[in-house]
Amino acid sequence: MRYNKDHWLNIVANFRKGELLREAACTHDQFLRAPVLISPLAKDGYKKLKTSELPHYSQGASEVADILWDGVMIDEDTHKIVLLSAFCEPEDIVKSAPALSEGDRKDLKSKIKEWYGTESSDSWLDQYYGIGEKLIALKVLNQGRTDCFEDGWRCEVFVFNFTDEEGVMAATEKTWEDYYERAWDALFPQGDEITDLFFNTVFSL
Repeated sequence: MRYNKDHWLNIVANFRKGELLREAACTHDQFLRAPVLISPLAKDGYKKLKTSELPHYSQGASEVADILWDGVMIDEDTHKIVLLSAFCEPEDIVKSAPALSEGDRKDLKSKIKEWYGTESSDSWLDQYYGIGEKLIALKVLNQGRTDCFEDGWRCEVFVFNFTDEEGVMAATEKTWEDYYERAWDALFPQGDEITDLFFNTVFSL
């Protein structure tokens, strides 16, 4: 029997108070000091948080940025909000974009081009929206916010792609490598650099 991503994330997140997730996050972002997991916690019924429920974020989140995050960590020392997404296989990432009017879709595509310098905004809102929405949310959440080194708060995203050495998981490390090679080619056809606030890692259970 194969379990879904929520099953595995709930286990990893609540093992030794999220020690494994903290270690993985700090390995990729060495500026993190003491991130504390606040979701999903067993004592809270594994509740997930939407963007509009995040601490230190009081603005009303637009529909496109009000994502239900698989997990959230807060680093009070560095004033960072660490947003987690987890996947067991590429099919988990497939997600439909919200129903936007033609005008709103055009405006969002224009913003994507402005933020990331890419002409491939259709891929962001269609086939790869499951990734694109998180990159869009990063820009929306951090726009106009004081830098974290000046007592403000910054958001960053960590994507954990689960695999294992026993063949329990549907995806192997090679599966993820191939998927993201295709995804980045579609999202950033000009070979642009992915934002330094977005961390993508294969996590072996």
